[in-house]
Amino acid sequence: MVDNYEWTPLPGWSGHLEPEFRIDETLASSIQSISSDSRQVSPGTLFIAVRGENYDGHDFINDAVERGAIGVVISAGRKATSLAVPQIEVSDTRRAVAAISAAFYDHPSRKMKLIGVTGTNGKSSTSIILHSLLISAGLQTGLMTTIMTKIGRIEKENPTRLTLQEAPEVQRTLSEMWESGCSHVILEATSIGLDLNRLDYCEFEGAIFTNLTPDHLDYHLTMSAYRDAKGLLFSKIRSSGFAVINGMDAEASFFGSLVKSKSISVIEYSHDELGMLEMSAEGTRFRCQLVGKVEPSTLTTNLFGAYNMENLLAAIRACEVLGIDDDSLASGIVSIDKIPGRLDVVLEKPVTVVVDYAHSEDSLRQTLGILREAFDPQSDRRIIVVIGSAGERDPERRYGIARALGTDADIIILTDEDPRSEDSELIIETIAHAVIDAGFKDSDHMLKIPDRRKAIARGLEVARQGDILLVAGKGHETSIEYEFGSIAWSDADVVLEEWNSLRDISGD
Repeated sequence: MVDNYEWTPLPGWSGHLEPEFRIDETLASSIQSISSDSRQVSPGTLFIAVRGENYDGHDFINDAVERGAIGVVISAGRKATSLAVPQIEVSDTRRAVAAISAAFYDHPSRKMKLIGVTGTNGKSSTSIILHSLLISAGLQTGLMTTIMTKIGRIEKENPTRLTLQEAPEVQRTLSEMWESGCSHVILEATSIGLDLNRLDYCEFEGAIFTNLTPDHLDYHLTMSAYRDAKGLLFSKIRSSGFAVINGMDAEASFFGSLVKSKSISVIEYSHDELGMLEMSAEGTRFRCQLVGKVEPSTLTTNLFGAYNMENLLAAIRACEVLGIDDDSLASGIVSIDKIPGRLDVVLEKPVTVVVDYAHSEDSLRQTLGILREAFDPQSDRRIIVVIGSAGERDPERRYGIARALGTDADIIILTDEDPRSEDSELIIETIAHAVIDAGFKDSDHMLKIPDRRKAIARGLEVARQGDILLVAGKGHETSIEYEFGSIAWSDADVVLEEWNSLRDISGD
């Protein structure tokens, strides 16, 4: 069922729509799928024309009809002439695609306990940890994150680079999870996805807020707009649901205030709740008070790093409110796998090489701090960082990365991340100048190598025994995006390939 999922719409499903989005029953009974991407249209699809950042779906209506669309939903006043299929005019096609998709798949979120995770950093990790704990407790649980989508323990491919896909795919995946027996679903909720209505008509049992630091300001423009977009998740929590909030974050009170008027349980967590931390690259031993225990419990996990421990604590508190018993929690914590592309140690000796998704100032500072703390410090140990910054994304990221590098790295190798249509060398030069402005004095220890493979190879060459090489920015991602298109890519695989090549040359 997971691999060959087919949806048969329920008779009269369009009657569950609010009047503005109502579809004629004759047309509704013939619809086999919903899409807002003309390239994904096939015979029997209802195409909904949505205006995006770079494209307007209304420009692709004829293409959608040629591919087999049997009806189109359009913005009021955008009716096309001489179109051979029915046209439904609405005031807001983004709300329409969410409403119609939810009704078409019979509102799957209402049948399960959907938990959303939002914040600048830690969304994917917290989601994956929570999913692992619920699976360990015997609950069939779905997962939708940047890194992976899972139905129970079975992983599904996400063909896009979107953390949160468009509403038709969100609702289709939720329906598939329900049909596969899932009682719970963990969903990573992004600010942009929330702002673009992709989670409208989803009902959440709970929400987790991890933290808020500057990001995506090219889209949101202001921090208050960015914060408000994330806050939309909390408006979707059903009555008697719950909210888990990082009490140490400056915006904790804001997110708490969003659910004050509802009968929603609010649980705050804090890094201070974690005691006796013994941390290494192999994992962490710590003390934590579980709600069902009189005394704090001593627990062990494969995870390491301060922020991962905070993510784990958020997941623990969510599990407790969901009714997971302490013994199941303790055994689940032990069995959590390391998270792909997050503090992923791909080589241990003679050089330690770590692949991590860090691509902002805050996340890079945290990762560099953890690496200095987790590995036994040596007076001559150096941290070498291979990193770039994505094109067509918030340019402020480049300056933030530079500030972190300027104070926390010993050797810097600047390279491509995802240049897209931007000039790769210009991105690198911008970071390089900002690194110097941030106080990095040793220009001989800053290299500019756009080719990411060559940059990683150079990092391995300059590393001495005991050094740490951090390859940052892409983590789990499987491609690099250029103006001409994407190329297949894996930082972890390239590290091992180049290390083996270096050993062959040296004869080791």
